[in-house]
Amino acid sequence: MKIVKVNPKNGNINTIQIIKSEYIRHQIHRPENTNNTRFTNEELQESINDMRIFIQGLLV
Repeated sequence: MKIVKVNPKNGNINTIQIIKSEYIRHQIHRPENTNNTRFTNEELQESINDMRIFIQGLLV
């Protein structure tokens, strides 16, 4: 997924490629940044499931 990040010091806008869980985290942590499309409930559920699978893999 791609996210738009705004530098608060100079207002520069950068587009970066990040994973879905990080995209959702940025949306929650920075609600004032309206440059990004809001995640859907389906994307949130997919992200949660992906994180659970990842964690379970670490525990094996």
